[in-house]
Amino acid sequence: MERTAPASDAVEIDVSALPVQETPLPAQPSLAPAEEGLTFRQALPLFRQHLRERRLADNTIKAFTNDLTILSGYFREDTPVRNIVNEDLQSFLHWLEHARGVACSKKSLARRIATLKRFFRWLQQAGLNAQDPARALQQVRVAPYTPSVLNKNEVRRLMNTATDQFWDYANPDERPLLLLSLLLQTGMKKQECGDLRLADFTADPGRQFAVAISYPPGKHAYKSRVLPLAPSVKRCLDQYKARYRLEDDGNTRLFACTPRNLEYILEDLGRTAGIASCKVGFEILRWTCAVHDLRGGMPEDELQRKLGLSKFSWRDTRAKIVALL
Repeated sequence: MERTAPASDAVEIDVSALPVQETPLPAQPSLAPAEEGLTFRQALPLFRQHLRERRLADNTIKAFTNDLTILSGYFREDTPVRNIVNEDLQSFLHWLEHARGVACSKKSLARRIATLKRFFRWLQQAGLNAQDPARALQQVRVAPYTPSVLNKNEVRRLMNTATDQFWDYANPDERPLLLLSLLLQTGMKKQECGDLRLADFTADPGRQFAVAISYPPGKHAYKSRVLPLAPSVKRCLDQYKARYRLEDDGNTRLFACTPRNLEYILEDLGRTAGIASCKVGFEILRWTCAVHDLRGGMPEDELQRKLGLSKFSWRDTRAKIVALL
């Protein structure tokens, strides 16, 4: 049976970095003769609907869907799922890890095994497949993720470097200082920062300067929050708006570039400041903010709200923050 080419791994792989020629697929596993039954093409939309009904996070659904798209490309979309046996899944995992031509980390492999187990267990429990060929798959061990944080001296060096760029007579640039100050004081995520509008900043006389991070009504509404900012951030913001002649029309973006470009600004700032312990970026600064806040005595429930985390996510995050204190 001829296979189609596998789908690209959109969640983890930069498509521009892939080779021009596709990696040839291995020889097709011997499957039982094709019989009428639910195919991958029919099963995947049903499984996506099942995941949505379980109210899983959008990124989780996207990752599961991408994994199964690769699986269906390997076996071909019109293959009945009842034809797949454990040996076929073992061959698929071996291909992913050693023959696909795209790097597959232990973390990615572990998630894909979890995807297979969840998918085929759902098929069996829903009465769409008689057996569960993924039940006997062995999960791989993945070392727990340990985040990095900046110490006070590194934060000071970053702030001094960004301040020097702010006051540079020949080529002044307010963006590094504004971006760094926002992240160290709020711990906001990359996309949250990229979505900021000038209208999100509160600058009314008599009120503390603050920024509002907004989410639409629904399951992520708990992430909406208002975070206080130091007066120095307002002064930096005012000069930044004046230099770029930004007018608040209710929808003017704070940064006209993409979040990826903001990441580059932070990386360049870290190199200029001589930070060698890690690559400075949004994630590092979010963890640094959280650790310094908890170390400074911020109540845990307040820090949870500041980071925009659910109670479930906070349990894992809290354990990592405590380990870094």
